[in-house]
Amino acid sequence: MALTDKELKNAKATDRMQKLQKLADGSSLSKKETAYIVLILVVIIIVIATAKQNKVETRNLTAGVLNQGDFFVVRNNDTFAWGDCDLNLNDDYSISGISIPPASADNTIIQASDFATKKGERFNPMEMKAQTLFIYCRQTPYGTLSYMGGWK
Repeated sequence: MALTDKELKNAKATDRMQKLQKLADGSSLSKKETAYIVLILVVIIIVIATAKQNKVETRNLTAGVLNQGDFFVVRNNDTFAWGDCDLNLNDDYSISGISIPPASADNTIIQASDFATKKGERFNPMEMKAQTLFIYCRQTPYGTLSYMGGWK
């Protein structure tokens, strides 16, 4: 004989009440219920541990860059040196292999004409305007870091 919807709901409510009464009386959960709770806790712990491992710290170079027309003044405002740096001017002109000392040292001066395209065309500040400068350094205590700046 099948139960009606009302009887089914009452049966579920009765089961829940019995389980709550067991907990209130200090009775232990069944092995199946305990296994489900343990499984849920293990899954939660794995999710939390995985989330912490996949967290990536983002860090950028801290720089100050002045455009002086014929040359650029690059100031490393970090406490560590930057090594094996590529500087990219206006997306087309670049210079590679630059090392820039930390803030306690002197500023780094880079001539505008040192920047060149892949075809060898030099940047000419008399005919072109510097708009963006991207610094990409592979040797820092934090791995590869970068800086992006620009002028209007």
